[in-house]
Amino acid sequence: MSDKARKGKPNLPFAPWATKKLEHLELSVRNAEPKMVKENIFTDSDWEFFDDADEAYKKYNGSAGMWATIHGITRVMALIELGYMTSLIEYQTFLRLLGEVRRHKGFEIVSGRVTHHDPALESDREPAMIVREEVLRRRLVVAATGDFLDVYWQGDRIATQVKRSDSTWRLLELLARSRNGVPRIGAEWIRTHNIDMRLKDAKHRLKAKLPDALFDAIIGGEKTGFRFDLEKIPPDDIRFIGDERFDIHQSARSDGS
Repeated sequence: MSDKARKGKPNLPFAPWATKKLEHLELSVRNAEPKMVKENIFTDSDWEFFDDADEAYKKYNGSAGMWATIHGITRVMALIELGYMTSLIEYQTFLRLLGEVRRHKGFEIVSGRVTHHDPALESDREPAMIVREEVLRRRLVVAATGDFLDVYWQGDRIATQVKRSDSTWRLLELLARSRNGVPRIGAEWIRTHNIDMRLKDAKHRLKAKLPDALFDAIIGGEKTGFRFDLEKIPPDDIRFIGDERFDIHQSARSDGS
């Protein structure tokens, strides 16, 4: 951008340091595209989102636009995420940029220029943005939407729209919600809280569905109660997002779940 153009700009919504960083990311993210391919930042399922990846690259103005389209987030968020995932920005800068996005909803960056768009369009994207932020920050994220769950482990989605009513996934949801191990999810707790699930063999069934490191962090048993090994996954590395339906820390209930 020329000095003349920069001087003629109106007041931008972001702090000057953030605007400069985002404009720089437009170029540096594009230059980092070979690294994205080498490190498989775009997964096979990401590529399958488009019928023609080359056409999508042109249509959505590069990898940032494609990332935004795949994950239902703004281009600003795509630049921030890709910048962090390719080590173009450090974690503290990542957090500061997220703060700017939260303070200025309703703005977007396109080809290095900040422009205004309808804030109403942003409201539908906000839950997705929250999930994306948490996935980048924490090792385990379990996100509930209605009757379904999406599960993320170390930045990768390992389960998509699985049924919350399935005892196997319900166990993982409850473990994520009791992330510090209180309460322990055991047969007695399930019975006294009148929760409709079969705990028996639920952990065993999870073994075929979870990465080894995540499965190995689940300790305990049906009688003693299951919980996460907090030395392997500290509570701050676990996040549940969505409708909790009932407080698992409350006393026993009798109306079902």
